Amino acid sequence: MGTAAELERALDAQWEKWTIFLRPDQRGLVEKEFAGPARVTGSAGTGKTIVALHRAAHLARSQPDARVLLTTFPDPLAHALRTGLKQLVSGEPKLAERIEVESLDRLAMRLHRARVGPAELAERPAVVLAMTAATAAVTGHKFGPTFVLSEQDQLVDA
Repeated sequence: MGTAAELERALDAQWEKWTIFLRPDQRGLVEKEFAGPARVTGSAGTGKTIVALHRAAHLARSQPDARVLLTTFPDPLAHALRTGLKQLVSGEPKLAERIEVESLDRLAMRLHRARVGPAELAERPAVVLAMTAATAAVTGHKFGPTFVLSEQDQLVDA
């Protein structure tokens, strides 16, 4: 378990070490045994990314035959996670080889290319047509095409 002395050392360390510092209250999330998926929530700057990095390393350490995939939505965050992971496991090259960090978009494109072939992304008119048809085909909901398209634009594609 972390201590005040550990925090003091982290505060005195170089920026690279500080950016991967795991607070004692975060350690429980990293080491906890979950019976399935878990979600860590919090506002910006609360340490969710640090917890994710340490959790990926913890899973790889505790399961030596497993590979770990850490995903995120935006490419810039995936890059930042890769950078942090390199720092976190810099002395454990075999561990680093078993942890992959990728954005969901790049992962989906890579898997599609490997399993199906090159992907063709739909142009906006085709997306609008498909979303409109889908909202019309599903009954018992209150979401029209305008709402569904705005969710697609503001949440999924954002």
